[in-house]
Amino acid sequence: MNSVMKAWGDLPPIFADRLMALLCAPGRPGHGLHRVNQLLIEADRACHPHWLRPLRWAALYHTAVHDPLAPPGANQRASAELWLEHFPAIFETVRGVAGSWEQEVAAVIEASPFARPESFLPWQHAFLDLGLGWLGEAEGLYAARRVFQAAAHEAAGGNPGDWLGSRRDFLERALACPRLFHRAYAEREAQARQNASRELGR
Repeated sequence: MNSVMKAWGDLPPIFADRLMALLCAPGRPGHGLHRVNQLLIEADRACHPHWLRPLRWAALYHTAVHDPLAPPGANQRASAELWLEHFPAIFETVRGVAGSWEQEVAAVIEASPFARPESFLPWQHAFLDLGLGWLGEAEGLYAARRVFQAAAHEAAGGNPGDWLGSRRDFLERALACPRLFHRAYAEREAQARQNASRELGR
C-alpha cells in the first residue's frame, strides 16, 4: 500500500470528506487533489519510513485552503489552522499518532523553504524539498508547468501582472538561497538554479 492509500485511509471519514471537497474545488488545478497525491507518491522515495506518517499529514493539509488572490502566507496559515482544528480528533481516534506532530506539521505547513528553522527534523526538510521539486524539473517540463500555472491563475480571476511579480520574487528568493534541497532531490539543485536563472533572463 503506497502513501496515497495510507494517508487517506488514516483520516477519519468526516475529515477525509472535507479535505476531498476542498482539494477538488473548482479553480485550483495546480494546487488540488492531483498535486497532493503526487507529493504522497514522491514521499515514499524521499523519506525514511520512520518519518513518513507526519509527512503524509503535512502533504494532505498543506494546500487545504487555497485562494489564488490571498496575500502571501494567508493560505498556509489557514491550512495550518485547519490541521490544528482537526488534530485533537485525529489524535484520539487514529492509532500511532504522536502528540508532537500537532505543532510539527503546523510549522512545516507555514514554513518557507528558503528560511528553514535549524530545529527542523529530517522529515520536515524532506517535505519542503518535495514542494520545490518542480523547480528542478527538465527544461521542457518546467516550461510547460509554468504555462499551466499562469493559465490557472488567470482562470481563477487573477491579474497576470500580479502573478508574474510574485513568480519573479519567488525565483529571486530561490537563487539567493544557498541551498535549495536538504534531504530529497539533491540531484536537482543545478537544474533548479538553471531554470530560475533562465526565466529571470540572467
